[in-house]
Amino acid sequence: MIPEVTFAGRQSRGVREKQEDCYGFCTLGSGPNAALLLALADGMGGHERGEVASALVVNTFLQRLDVRSSDLRPAMLDALRSANGEIASENTRRGGAPDEMGTTFVGLFFHCNEVRWVSVGDSPLYLYRNGAMQRLNEEHVVQPVGEGSVDSAVLTSALTGGKIHRIDAPEKAFQLEQGDIVICASDGVNSIPLSRIAIKIEIYAELPAGELAEKLVQAVESERKSSQDNLTVTVIKHQTPAVEV
Repeated sequence: MIPEVTFAGRQSRGVREKQEDCYGFCTLGSGPNAALLLALADGMGGHERGEVASALVVNTFLQRLDVRSSDLRPAMLDALRSANGEIASENTRRGGAPDEMGTTFVGLFFHCNEVRWVSVGDSPLYLYRNGAMQRLNEEHVVQPVGEGSVDSAVLTSALTGGKIHRIDAPEKAFQLEQGDIVICASDGVNSIPLSRIAIKIEIYAELPAGELAEKLVQAVESERKSSQDNLTVTVIKHQTPAVEV
């Protein structure tokens, strides 16, 4: 796993006054058996200190995840709950309401040909494979009856320091194939249709991860929407190491 070549991230503030998204990578080991962690959080603008919540969750998840566990799923759930607990502690420390801060979250663990994830909220996790895009994680939103705008969707789960209403954490790891590209982003990427994201990836698939992430951010920014949210795009390119003969 090589920074900027096989994995990278880019951000844009959009039209917001501050950046409330946060992400972080952590590499574990080296060579063909190296593993990679990614944590991405999108602070909720309707709550106070979204940027504090997102940074707190990302840092806590990366620090608390026990990658030595024989079963990564419960370990990832434990790290997620620890991160949520840190939000509760920070709210108490500052004397705020129990749910004053909030953030959505996606945590990923890549190792060899597998990826595991745990997610809460609406930040999307996409797989690009052989020219097609698919969403891997659940979207925890509900669309009010009679409303046609994406902006009207209501978030049904988030990390606020209290009860986590919905968590997506599949029992089995997802199997990757040579050439797969995984995109994890904040919901600011939804300013453009998924089909356009797929086209951009198809055009620039051979670029290093950093340049590809930059192209995707530019595609969103080119829309110049007056309501453009914070945007974070991370790219992970799955490349099987060549076998020496």
